[in-house]
Amino acid sequence: MQAVDASGGSILLHDPESRKLWFHHVIGADGQVAGFGLYGVAIQDDEGIAGQVFQTQAPYIENNVRDNPQHAKRIDDEFEYETRNLITVPLRYPGGALLGVMQLINKREGDFTDDDLTVLDIVASISTMSAENAELVNKAKKSQVMDQLGRVVYDITNKVARISGPVETLKQAQAKALKDLVGSDAAAIREDLQDRLQTISESIKELQRYMDFMTAAVAGKPIEPQIRENDLIAVTERQLTLLEDEAEGTQKVTLKREYDPKTTFRFPFDSFLIERAVFNLVNNALKATPKGGTVSVRIAEEEGNAVLEVRDTGVGMPPYVLARILAGYTVG
Repeated sequence: MQAVDASGGSILLHDPESRKLWFHHVIGADGQVAGFGLYGVAIQDDEGIAGQVFQTQAPYIENNVRDNPQHAKRIDDEFEYETRNLITVPLRYPGGALLGVMQLINKREGDFTDDDLTVLDIVASISTMSAENAELVNKAKKSQVMDQLGRVVYDITNKVARISGPVETLKQAQAKALKDLVGSDAAAIREDLQDRLQTISESIKELQRYMDFMTAAVAGKPIEPQIRENDLIAVTERQLTLLEDEAEGTQKVTLKREYDPKTTFRFPFDSFLIERAVFNLVNNALKATPKGGTVSVRIAEEEGNAVLEVRDTGVGMPPYVLARILAGYTVG
């Protein structure tokens, strides 16, 4: 911007899946980052002059934007801004792959020139080389981390497997010892010990499942679900019980159930996956909800489908964050 005396500019990065150009970095007319509120906004990759440059891979100067039908006027209208002139160059990796476009707007004095285009083209080349180098470094680091993680997962899996055998032996020994237990408190003691051992056994199974997930992730393989008939309400209740004390004690947030905890809602699903989903959804909702707020969990059947819904009275996500998360999805 300083080199060509522009008053604003942006970098738009391409998302091949949604076929959109996203405003990834924006500086407004007053030098403010994320000017015009454009950060996180997207246009189609053939929309506007930015889309034209992306499609043709040819730099472009337009000093009379008002009369150019290709200009995405809706962006100006939406953000109440007037683009007078602009200069746009493609961002290409050295190998030729397109990264997006760089666009500067409204030269402070006069029109953009071919000299400006030369300067901007050089800047774009340096930028994409830096981006490629950063990506290569990140990939190398990720590969190293994944290799180390794979070794750790292998060791933990072996150790967990060795615990399972002794626990089963302990369960058999306990059952034999409790069989001969007599007295007024025998039933209570028997039930308490059985519950404790069952908790240990379930925790080991859960840890083994975590190891399965991590092994699959390191190997780049899909997670295989374990579909069994389970009770959605019971599964959800276990997670809410874990979170309730912190929610209502530390965070002062009411955890509301919009279902009857004493009922059942049975159908085939992977209880481990649902437990993780419920815990993370509710835990994140609690963190996003101010004191005195409410997090509601609803379970219902709608049109033959099981519905589990988590709502909170927090501020929610900014529109540009929500747009990036839902890129490529149709939202009704």
